[in-house]
Parts: sequence; C-alpha cells; structure tokens
Amino acid sequence: MPGQATELLLIALLPLLAAMGGLLLRRLPPLLHALLGAGSLAGSAVLAVIVNSRFSEESSRAVWSVPWINGWETSTRSMPPIPLALQVDYTQILFILTTCLIGIGVLLYAIRERRDDPFAGIFHALLTFFCGSMLLFLVSDTLLLMYIAWELMGLAGYLLIRHKGTPEANRAARQAFWTTRATDFGLLFAIFIFMFGFGKYGVHMVQLSQISIGWLSRNVPDMLYAVNWMLVASILVLLAVVGKAALLPLSFWLPDAMVAPAPVSALLHSATLVAAGPLLVSRLMFGVTLLPIDSRGQDVNWFISPLIIALFVGGLTMLVGAVCAACQRQPKRLLAWSTVSQLGLCILGSAALASEAARFQLLSHAWFKAALFLAVGIIVARWHERRAAQAGDSAHAEPEFAQLQAEPDAQPLLYWLGLLPAALSLAGIVGLAGYFGKDQILAALLQRSGQEYGNKLFVDALPGMPGYWQAGAWMLLFSIPFTAVYCGRLLAGLRASRSAPPVQPTAGPEAPAATGWNLATTVTVILSLVGSIGLAIFWSGYRQYFEGRSNQLAWGADFDLLTTGLALLLILVGGAAGVLSMSPRGLAAPTPLLTGLATVFREGLYLKQIITGFVAGFGEFLAILAGIADIRLIDWLGMRCGSTGRALAGTAAWLDIHFVDGIRWWSCEIWWIMKRVHGRYWQNGQIQNYMFILLLGAVLLCLVVAFPLNEALGRILGRYN
Repeated sequence: MPGQATELLLIALLPLLAAMGGLLLRRLPPLLHALLGAGSLAGSAVLAVIVNSRFSEESSRAVWSVPWINGWETSTRSMPPIPLALQVDYTQILFILTTCLIGIGVLLYAIRERRDDPFAGIFHALLTFFCGSMLLFLVSDTLLLMYIAWELMGLAGYLLIRHKGTPEANRAARQAFWTTRATDFGLLFAIFIFMFGFGKYGVHMVQLSQISIGWLSRNVPDMLYAVNWMLVASILVLLAVVGKAALLPLSFWLPDAMVAPAPVSALLHSATLVAAGPLLVSRLMFGVTLLPIDSRGQDVNWFISPLIIALFVGGLTMLVGAVCAACQRQPKRLLAWSTVSQLGLCILGSAALASEAARFQLLSHAWFKAALFLAVGIIVARWHERRAAQAGDSAHAEPEFAQLQAEPDAQPLLYWLGLLPAALSLAGIVGLAGYFGKDQILAALLQRSGQEYGNKLFVDALPGMPGYWQAGAWMLLFSIPFTAVYCGRLLAGLRASRSAPPVQPTAGPEAPAATGWNLATTVTVILSLVGSIGLAIFWSGYRQYFEGRSNQLAWGADFDLLTTGLALLLILVGGAAGVLSMSPRGLAAPTPLLTGLATVFREGLYLKQIITGFVAGFGEFLAILAGIADIRLIDWLGMRCGSTGRALAGTAAWLDIHFVDGIRWWSCEIWWIMKRVHGRYWQNGQIQNYMFILLLGAVLLCLVVAFPLNEALGRILGRYN
C-alpha cells in the first residue's frame, strides 16, 4: 500500500531512536527518560491504529519493501537479493498495540519503582529498547531483519536482568544469555534453508510472506523434496523456540531471572522476549508445513514429526511448569513457572493446528501476567521499604509467602482489582479471557481428528496424529487443577493474615518511603481489568474475524457444557487445595514423600544441575581424552618416528616461537595502543558504551559473517540436490 512506508518504519524506529537518545543523554532526569520512552511507544501505537484503519476486506495487510542487499548469480551458485521488507496484518497489529500499551504502563510503573536507583535513566532507556526490539520483530518480513530483532531482544534481556549488578543478577543474566544463544543457531540454520535449500530450482524464500507450501508447489517440481526441507527447517525453528521461550528442558533460566526488577519481569514475561517464541511458531512453523499431502510411499510419521515434537514439548512444559509453580514458596518464582506453563500451552495450541487460539491465549496472558508481576512487585517493594524503615535492614532477598502474610494489608484496591481478576483469568475461570484461549485449544485437541482437510479426514490422512492430539488433551486436563492450585496459593499467600499487626506510623525521614505507589497501583489495576475482562468482551469479535482463516480449519468451538463443567470442577478443586495449602491447618505436617516431591518440583526437576553437570562432564571427558591422545599417541609417534619425528617437533617449536608468539606479541601491542587511545571513551564503566559495542558487533556479525556461511551452506546443500 503506498503511503504506509513511513508508518511501518516508524512503528519500530520511534522506540529504538528514543532508547538511543536516552542512552546518549543519560544526564537528563530519569523522569524525562521514562516519559520519552512512553511517548515513543504511544506514537508507535497511534501509527499502528492508523495502519489498521486503512485495512479493507480485500487487503487486510500492509506491506512495504525497498532494496537492501544486492544478490548475484553464476552458473554454479547464487545469492538472492535481500529486500528491507516490513509487513503487518491484523494479528500483528494486536500484538504491536499490546507491546506498546504494556510498555507504557511498565515505564510509568518504573518511575516509582526505580526512584532511588542512580542508574534509573539508563534503566528506562533499556526498557524502551526492549519494547522497540520486539516491535521490530513484529513488523519484520525479511528473515535476516527478523533474526537481527530476535538477537536484539536477547541482548536487551541480558542488560536488564543484570541491571542490579549483584552476583546473583550477573549469574542469572549470563545464564539467560548463553542458554538462549545455544539454541538460536537453529533459527539461523532454518533461515539458511529457506533462503538456499531450494536453490537448484531458482527458489529463494527471503521473506516470511513467501514461506508457504502452496507457493513452493508452484515453483518446485519435486514436492516431496520441498516438504522434506520444510520439515527440517520447522524442527530447527522449534529448537530455537525451546531456548527463547524457556520450554523443557531449558526452562530453568526463566525462574532464575526473577532477580531482575519487577518492571523487567513484567515485560520479559508478557509482551517481549519469551512471547516471541510462540508467536514465531504460530507464524513460521505450523500451517506452512501443514499436511496431509501425498506421502508417495514414505513414512507418514516423518511428515508429522514437527507437530509431534511440538505437542509433547508444549504439553510436558505446560504440565511440569504448572506443578513446579504449585510448589514454589516465593511469589515471583511462582509466576515465573506459571509463565513457563502458559507458554507450553500456546505451543500445544499451535501443535493442535489452532494457531489463532494460541495467539489469543498469548495475547491475554501478556496483559494479566504483566499485571500480576507489577502487583507482586508493589507488595514486595513495600515489604522491603517497611523493613528498611523499621529495622534499617536493606537486604534484597526475595520474601516468601509466610513473610508477606505477616505484613499488614494496606492496599485492598491492589488485591481486589489487581491481583484477583488477573489470577482468576490465569486459572481459566469461565467468562474471563484466560478461559477462552484454553477452552478453544482443548476443543481443537478433542475435535481435530474428526475434521476434514483437503477432502480427507485427519484420521485417514494422518493416521497417527489423532492419538497424539488425544494425549495432548489429557495433558491439558491434568494441568488445569495444578494451575488452579498455584493461583489459589498466590491469592492466599498475598492476602495478609488477620493476626497481622496494624500499620504503625513511622516518624522521621524514612516515613514517606512507603508512599507514592498510587500511579503504579492504577497502572496495575488497568492492566489486570483489560487482560481479564476487556479481552473477554473482545473475544467474540476476535473469533468471528479469524474463524476458519488459518489453514481453512475451524479452530473455534461452541460452548460445550460437559467439557466446561469438567474444567470448572477441576479449577474449583485445585483452587481450594491451593488455598488450603497456605493455611496453618491445611498441610502443616506433610508426609516425607510429599515433602520430597515438592522439593524436586520446587527446584525444577533439577534440570539446571543435570544439564550443567552433563556439559561440565562432557568437557572434562574431552580434556581427559585429549590428554590421553597427547601422551599415548602423539608422544608415541614422536618416539617411534626417529629423525622424522624430531624434525617435525623442531618445525613445530620454530613455528611456535617465531610465528605464534609473534602474532601474540603484535596482538598485545595493538591492543595496548587501542586501549591507550580509546580507554577514556570506552572503558569508563558506562553500560551504554558496552551496549553500543555489542550492538555493532551483532550487526557486523549478521552482515559480514552470515554471507560466507550462506554460501558454504548453499554448496553443501547443492551436493545433495
């Protein structure tokens, strides 16, 4: 559409430019940094509304593309031209508005929460950069640009998690950074396949809008060959999502990241980093590889392998995350495991070919989960402030439910209008937003096998898939009571005990410390009401618009009394058990077996310890193997080869002294000169300078290193074509 180029470009550029301006003008008051970021996000939201107003029934998307990187072609190989392409449709507009509005609320909340932080201005700029990276991811149509946005979100998450600068925060940030980086190569290789895997037919898919089985069938004569490569790419995309969305077995990094301030947790768990994974799955992985197709004598289980992997990864993550959340003693870790469980539910919905229902669940989850984190952040911050005012204790350890229950109930508005609606929506109470997405995913799992696709029933086209969908339905049903358990524990644990002492006025300069939370409370209440009640009212229009658009499958279902009644019964039983577990008389003396199981799930099945031990043990094994090879093989060869061995040893020693040591000496000299010349500008302890260097390196890596890798992968794939 002409005239929309400026709007699409500015949707992502406004927050990014505001963030860079905030980092450069760091001496401005923190309030101005927060208002600058909120204003840029408000501008992006307005631009998104303007773009949406131009949609019509004939064209419900906006596209803009300009030349970016020129391609080339020879008789043996080619590289496609890569445009700078942006595209949004109705679903992306919804997520753009969600990111902008939640980001504005979090920035307003952070004004009070970071009031005593000497680096509050940098913090507000990084929050804006976090939102801008997500917006760039949402509007990107070029795969390379999408990957850059994907990595920028990881960088922003790392910088924000380590903002406190404590050893725990630094460890959590490094763990999150390297865990997500370890799986991001899956997305990079998937992009290479999309761009070069079909090169022998002259087909290069460099844009998201080009990735389609139907588009390939018109350009690639060998359909089976195309589908095989698409399935490999889908599995690689799922691998990247496992790390980014903290799915099993890499779920441990997300609860450990709770050492970050409450605004970071609210953004991280709602509308930015972890939400990008399920959204990418619904946009890129499923639907484009949807079958049935003519298997031509091949094993049909190979063709449905991405769906099977996603179903079990999502279903097990949902179930295990819910049980782990129900066993937590700290509210922030409970909410973190709750996010893990809900992200697994969204992946399960995509595996049931109900991607629009999964997107609605992800959309509503962003709103009420942001409200829950902000509400818990207010309660915990007030608890710390009271401790500092009364006893002079400025420790930053996270309180447990028992400690919070002993405090006076000073904010009933926050509890009844902030915590309660969001927690009930998270539990899936009928009529609230969290119910509709979960109910539609369950309906899809139960009804999909009897539906038709391509004039064939799924039972006939994919004979193994209906059984897997039934397994997913059972996992969802088993997770419902545990979801209600941790929601009940959260509400009961944050409700002050009746025996708590009344609020005592404190004299002196520390008295006003617990004041000033009115704006933060208002923001929390608005997010909670929108995420639980507002989106529930919006549900009918959402379903009417998207019904049957995804792969021509009816993913929505009418109100089923039996299924809804069973889910409601499980919710009530689980919620009662959760409330009872927080009472003094409930589970005051659990059996040793229950205590042991609760400890195992509280520690996340010890996944971090297992994976860390495996990696460390494998490295030690390689070191031992190298030592044995050096002693038993290389030394033996040197001794047995006589004069030839001595000549080789002398040559190696000469190269080590005159060549390797020379390179090391010159490298040290060059580094010393650069440090002396630029030390006063770069090595000054300012985080924005380090961030600029990392950003520059990431961009150079994508623009310089990626192209030789593309060519190498194209040659490898060409040998098997």
